[in-house]
Amino acid sequence: MLLGLGLLSACLTGCPRATPYRPNASLVDTLGVPQAAQQLKETLLRALAPQIVAADVTEEFMRYRYRQEIAGIGTGALPEQGIAFLNVARVDIFPDNTVNIIADNRLLLAQLVFGSRQDAERFADLVTSFRARRAQARGR
Repeated sequence: MLLGLGLLSACLTGCPRATPYRPNASLVDTLGVPQAAQQLKETLLRALAPQIVAADVTEEFMRYRYRQEIAGIGTGALPEQGIAFLNVARVDIFPDNTVNIIADNRLLLAQLVFGSRQDAERFADLVTSFRARRAQARGR
């Protein structure tokens, strides 16, 4: 019991918290789908971690392949990650430009690290905006 409380206390004081940011949920409407999809693809390819080697974005989902690393050592594998925008509940940005994509059930769908706050915010804007657009189209 004491160990559990100690771990909880350590995490509450030492775990980084997402920085306040309100994503622009209308960015896709402003840019248009083709340009927004291209910007999201370009932003994905600039992620520092995981190192993304290919990306595809549609109105419904984003999909990317990345170089897999375990304990900082490349495995040579190129796994694929796909995320349907309707599965995204929120996008959190942390002070070190880490971005977490969280599902409705609070599961972590993806974690990416960007080299700049600008890329982290642009990514959050685009993902949130594609999600809002899909939800509106489906009446959710």
